[in-house]
Amino acid sequence: MREEALLAAGLAGSPPSRPADNCANLVVIERRSRFDAGRPQKGTMLPSFLLEESLQRQDGSSAVLELDRSQVQALALTLGITRIIEQESLEVGFYLSKDGENWDAKPVLSFPQKFYCGTYSLLLDLSPFAEARFLKAEWKMNRWGRGDPTPLFAFYIFAEAAEDAALATAV
Repeated sequence: MREEALLAAGLAGSPPSRPADNCANLVVIERRSRFDAGRPQKGTMLPSFLLEESLQRQDGSSAVLELDRSQVQALALTLGITRIIEQESLEVGFYLSKDGENWDAKPVLSFPQKFYCGTYSLLLDLSPFAEARFLKAEWKMNRWGRGDPTPLFAFYIFAEAAEDAALATAV
């Protein structure tokens, strides 16, 4: 009964099985949108993953997302951290481009440094960036203290068009 209610609301899933770590009590729910049901994800449609949940051990960048500016004026960007180890941090920034080849030197928006599992969201208003047609995310990791100096994060980055109501309340 509960699973049917979650499916009807567009939510389904259960906690993934993973080795014991400090995120063991975090429940991950797969989010299904009415827009992508039954269709494969493509880099040019929203909602879309910039980075599907994966284990990362070094700095990197996401796939490039082409924006349909006639339909998208603001983006809701979600960072979900599902696994970490102690004494490390993750920084994620978002970059815009006119052509998908040349990127701004500085991110237009960044999440503050993250040290814990969780789901974090930001709203990116695209109106000041009229010529921007492409979006990507880049992340930097840092680890300090004892033990292996290599960081370890499992996370995902999700982008979707922000609803007008959400944009109005954010102003």
